[in-house]
Amino acid sequence: MKNSFGEASIGRIFVLRISKGNEIITEIKRFCKEHKIMNAWVSGIGGARKAVIKCAETANNKIEMNETKLEEALEMKLNGSIAELNNEAIPHIHAVLGKKSGEAFCGHLDSAEVSVVCEILIQELSLNKMLREKNSEIFNYPALTLEKDW
Repeated sequence: MKNSFGEASIGRIFVLRISKGNEIITEIKRFCKEHKIMNAWVSGIGGARKAVIKCAETANNKIEMNETKLEEALEMKLNGSIAELNNEAIPHIHAVLGKKSGEAFCGHLDSAEVSVVCEILIQELSLNKMLREKNSEIFNYPALTLEKDW
């Protein structure tokens, strides 16, 4: 599998406040649909009371997603991308979730319910090609596909 890249310019920049009780991935997807955002970079901070993260593990020629459910007060740092898959904006966000004890968990954010507030920065990207496509070289995982190999 080759590396790839795309040269992008920054389009619109949005700052979101996601309020208590809302689910973060759902709200990001809804916002992207309403504002016609298909490609972007995402970062954020906030607090959650329920979260599910998944960590990818490769075994037996497939990817297995190990799930961790957390149901307590958590501090969050979020970072990721949004890319198109089947004409839909799909967030791919990694999270570091910290408990008050200092113990931290990290992985792909599957869901998180905001406990107080969550602040998200979405930087829209303009480039020729930025898609998620199933890639047979990595067990049909929907990997980011860009316009040029290097």
